[in-house]
Amino acid sequence: MSDLEEGDGGETLFSKGWPVGQAEEDRISQKDAIKSLRDSGDVDNILERGSWEEEMVADCRTRLAVRPHSARAVLFYSQNPDGTPDSSSLHGGCPVIKGEKWAANLWVWNAPRGGFDGSPVNQDVVDKNRA
Repeated sequence: MSDLEEGDGGETLFSKGWPVGQAEEDRISQKDAIKSLRDSGDVDNILERGSWEEEMVADCRTRLAVRPHSARAVLFYSQNPDGTPDSSSLHGGCPVIKGEKWAANLWVWNAPRGGFDGSPVNQDVVDKNRA
């Protein structure tokens, strides 16, 4: 619900992902990203050096991150079809460096989808339906 410019922070970060289309050799380590962040002066007097917030901002600038925009939404699944957690959906909110961020979340819960290899079975439900 907010529009933030590049460098303002507030992105939704998928910490296990890399930017789409980025070649592997172009990936930047967190250590190098932190050095670049400190050299830029963008977060002087905002973030404490060595803090988890500084590490997260470095990740936000190098990993798969979606910048806030009032006319966009981010849709992703946090489960595989068999109901197991999808570790690639691990996400978080990047600290806002400049401006403010307003957002709204909508969570949709569903059950594991049957018919897939490895789908969990609730034996109590199966027994009750058979009875």
